[in-house]
Amino acid sequence: MRVAESQVNVTRASPAHVVTSSGSMHAPAVFLRPRLDPAAIERLRAAAGNLRDVDVVGDPHDRLPHVLTFSLLYVDGEALVIELDRRGFGVASGSACTSSTLEPSHVLAAMGVLTHGNVRVTLPLAPLAGSLDEDVSRFIAELPEAVAAVRAQLGAADL
Repeated sequence: MRVAESQVNVTRASPAHVVTSSGSMHAPAVFLRPRLDPAAIERLRAAAGNLRDVDVVGDPHDRLPHVLTFSLLYVDGEALVIELDRRGFGVASGSACTSSTLEPSHVLAAMGVLTHGNVRVTLPLAPLAGSLDEDVSRFIAELPEAVAAVRAQLGAADL
């Protein structure tokens, strides 16, 4: 896949040549760091914040630029993951430190935020997601309906 230069920050390694273990010399290494569009996660953060009984986790500015975590009362996180998957979105439940278990996150508990009904959205890197803006818009449109559907399944629609 070709990546347009406008989509990446190019960082060159030190000007010294790289010597491999076999003793051959190579030109300086070039590392590509895809740029992330902070507006996409801000749009998601605002949409999540507009939901009823939600706790958007983390500092609005001092955070990872491509991750959003939020927790909802009266929602089972795994049920919401399944509902969003049914609608074409791949998200995770819980925090990354407990992704392999169904136990509540000790990190979220230590932060004093809701530990159940948690959803983690990680945006792909811009060069890998040509339709990111459209996907974010569709997610924002579908999220309230998905939450309502899960709350209805759990008998908590009117809480």
